[in-house]
Amino acid sequence: PEPDDAPDDEADSSDGEEEEKEVDGKKDDKKDKPKKVKVLPVLANLTLLNGTHYKSFEISKTIPPSSMHSIGESKITKILDKSSANVPLWREYNVNHLTRTYPAGVRVNSSNYNPTLAWSVGCQLVALNFQTNDSNMLMNDGRFKENGGCGYVLKPANVMGEEPGESLFKSGMKLKIRVIGGTGMPKPGGNTTGETIDPYVRVTVHDVLAEKNSKATEEDQDDWTSKEHHETPYINDNGFCPVWDEKSFKEFEVQAPNVAMVVFAVLDKDTGFDDRLAAAAVPVSCLRRGIRSLTLSDYHGKDWGPFDFVHLLVEIDF
Repeated sequence: PEPDDAPDDEADSSDGEEEEKEVDGKKDDKKDKPKKVKVLPVLANLTLLNGTHYKSFEISKTIPPSSMHSIGESKITKILDKSSANVPLWREYNVNHLTRTYPAGVRVNSSNYNPTLAWSVGCQLVALNFQTNDSNMLMNDGRFKENGGCGYVLKPANVMGEEPGESLFKSGMKLKIRVIGGTGMPKPGGNTTGETIDPYVRVTVHDVLAEKNSKATEEDQDDWTSKEHHETPYINDNGFCPVWDEKSFKEFEVQAPNVAMVVFAVLDKDTGFDDRLAAAAVPVSCLRRGIRSLTLSDYHGKDWGPFDFVHLLVEIDF
C-alpha cells in the first residue's frame, strides 16, 4: 500500500483489536456466568427419585436408593450381552433401587417390546405404549391383574435374590394345555352385525431364556426371550359355543415360570387377514391344574357389552 494509506490501515487494525477484545470480553463474561440448573432447587427438594446415568452395576449399587436408572429397550440387551454377571447384579441392584425401561425411539408406530425380559431382572417400571393394543400390552395387563388387580405385584423370591443359589431357571417346568371349547365369542370389533365367525384359538407362551439364543428370529424380538405357538383348527360358522375338544395336550417347555406369560387369543379365520376377537394373558405362576374357565376381553381390556359372556374352557397340567 502507498504511505498515505498507512494511517487508515493502522486505524482499522486498532479497531479490529478493540472488537476482538470486546468479543473476548463477552466470552469471558459467559464463562463467569453461573451454570443454569435443569431442575429448580425448590423442586429438587420435593422430588423423591433422581435419575442417574448407568455406568456399571458395581457403581450403581453404591448410589443412594433415591437414585434410579432409565434404560432404553435396546440397552437392556446390550447390558446383558456385555457380561453374564450383569444378570444377577441387575437383580441385586433392583432390590434397593428402581429401574425404569422404555420403548426404543425407532418404534415410530408406537409398537411395544416384550416386557418379560425386564421383569426377569427385577425392573419395576416397565413402560409401554399404552395407546397400542398388542399382545405385549395384553401381557402387562395380565401380569397386574394378579394380586387382586390392585396394581402392585411382589417380585418372586428368586428375582429378589432372597433365596441364595436359587436360580430363576432352576424351577423350569413342562406346561401342558388342551383347548376344550368357548362361549359367546364376539364378532370382530365387538360388532353386533356381520357374517358368522369361524373361530380358532392361538396359545402363545412368552418365556425368558437362561442363555442367549444365537438363532433368535425377528419374531422373538431379542436374543433373550422366546415365543412358542399352538393353534387349534377353526370351527365353521359357530361363535356361540364352538367346541374344539382337543384329544391331546400341547406341551410347552417353560424355563422361567415366575415371569413367563401365556396368551390365549381367539381369532376369526378368513381368506385374508384373521381378525382378533378376544384374548386373555395369564402368568404361568398363576395357572392351576384341571379344567379352567378363562374370562376373555378385547385387547384394550374391555370385558363388558359384547364381551360380557366370552369365556374359554381349557385344561391345564404340569
